[in-house]
Amino acid sequence: MGSTGRNRTLNAMNRPLPSFQEDHMSQVPPLQLLQNLGYTYLRPQEVVFQRKGRLSNVLLEGILAEQLRQRRFTCRGREYPFSETNIQDAIKALSEPGDRLHERRTYTCGGCRSGGEAGPGAGPST
Repeated sequence: MGSTGRNRTLNAMNRPLPSFQEDHMSQVPPLQLLQNLGYTYLRPQEVVFQRKGRLSNVLLEGILAEQLRQRRFTCRGREYPFSETNIQDAIKALSEPGDRLHERRTYTCGGCRSGGEAGPGAGPST
C-alpha cells in the first residue's frame, strides 16, 4: 500500500513511512533551504498576482522594484539610492525579449560622469 497525504502507512514500529512522492523528495528540501537563507515563499496565487496574470512572466516586477529601492550603491566614496528612472529602465531591460541585456550599458552619477557606474537620475549611455 502506498502512502498519501494524512493517511500514511505505518511501519512495524508505528512510525510513518517516508513519503516517496516527487514533491517531497525534490522540491520541499530546496524550498526549506531557501527559506532558511531568508527567502520568502510565495503561494501560487501570490505569484500569479505578481506576474500580473501572465504565467509566462518570470520577472516579479513589483518585488524587484521594491528591492532596488532599498539598495544603495557607492560612487567615489558616496552612497546613492537607485533613481526611479534607473529602476524602471532595469525592469524594462530585463522584461523585454531580445539581446538588450547584452548591450553595453553604463550609468553615471553626478561625480562619475566619465566613470561608468550607476547614478541617481542618470540614464543609460552606450
